[in-house]
Formats: sequence, C-alpha cells, structure tokens
Amino acid sequence: MSEISSNSNKFQAQAESLNKKQSFELRKIQDKLKDELTKVTDKNEKVIATVKKDYEVETNKERAEGEIKLQKIRTSYEKRLTDENERYERMLDELKQNQVAKTQELKYGHEKEVERQEVSHRDYLDRARARFEEEKSKYEV
Repeated sequence: MSEISSNSNKFQAQAESLNKKQSFELRKIQDKLKDELTKVTDKNEKVIATVKKDYEVETNKERAEGEIKLQKIRTSYEKRLTDENERYERMLDELKQNQVAKTQELKYGHEKEVERQEVSHRDYLDRARARFEEEKSKYEV
C-alpha cells in the first residue's frame, strides 16, 4: 500500500505540478492578451484621435470655405443692390424730367390755345364792331 500511496502522492504531485504549470501558462497567456489588448486599445485611441483631428480640420476647412462663399454672395448682393438703387434713382430722375417736360409742353399748348382763342375773339369782336359801325352808319345817313 505504501506503493499505492507513494504512486498516489507522485500522481498528486504530478497533477499539482501540471496544474501549477497550466496556471502559470494561463497567467502568461492572460498577461500576453492583456498587453495585446492594451496595445490595440492604445492604437485604436490614437486612430480615433487622428480621425477626430482630421474631422475637425475638415470641418473647419469647410466652414471657412462656406464663410468665404457666403461673403462673396453677400458682396455680390450688396453690389447688385447698389446697382439697382442707382438704376432706380436714374429712372426716377428721368420720369421726373419727362413729367416736367410734358407739363411744360401742356402749359405751352394751353397758352397757345388761349392766345389763339383771344385772337379769334378779337377778330370776331372787330368784325362785329365793323358790322355795327356799318349798320350804324346806314341809319345815320
């Protein structure tokens, strides 16, 4: 029996040694996996930081381009607005000048018509006076 217990002790010792060896290997693999996980995590964090930085740079670039385009549009709009205001002022001045010219033309036309009517009335009165004088002279004779 002592042999059995000795074999049993040897078997237990071998099993314990095997368990220790497997535990050591498991810890070694766990440490290796932990290191690999840490490296991958660090690498991924660096990639994420790079992507974030690139995104911010691209966003800022697009924002700046948008601001430039917006400024160009505003400048163009302001120029167009100024041009349209100047055109409006010219048209308004032309309309006022045309109105003044038409008013003067109508006034001149009315004056000529009044003058023509006065001449016509004077002629009529002169003829009427002449007929009156003629008729009067007939009766005076």
